[in-house]
Amino acid sequence: MAAIELNAAQASAVKVTWGMVEADLKQHGVNVFMALFTEHPHTQQLFKRMKDTPLDELAKTPKLRAHAFGFMKELSGLVENIDSPEELMCALQANARRHQRRGVTPHDYELTLGLFHGYLKKTLGEAFTEDASKGWEIVAGAIATTIKNEYDAIQQEDK
Repeated sequence: MAAIELNAAQASAVKVTWGMVEADLKQHGVNVFMALFTEHPHTQQLFKRMKDTPLDELAKTPKLRAHAFGFMKELSGLVENIDSPEELMCALQANARRHQRRGVTPHDYELTLGLFHGYLKKTLGEAFTEDASKGWEIVAGAIATTIKNEYDAIQQEDK
């Protein structure tokens, strides 16, 4: 993976906006997953331990809260490693391998990343500047490409 091609303003904006979210990772994570399951109901079915829980009860469950927190902590690690492409790539490859076994597709990643961008925009309001928006788009694109490449590598290994 090549370095993520962010200019200085975009990189700074990504880190600043992440800092705003990082103050309450668990709740933001729950909000993101609830939005994901509402907008793309098939994604809830990918979670064996949550697929049968009614949506109106899901936000309160320890299962969702734990997964949402883990998701946000992993994103936190990605933001911390934004300037370290080798470490970022290793983390994303491991994530792809874990999720591929569970039936998550590269398209599901794209849905989640797109939804996350919209969530940041809505939640952060004016703090989500043009540099932040473009920076997060670039980060999401790099994540999606790396995930897709790893899925392709997994398919080649299975042949």
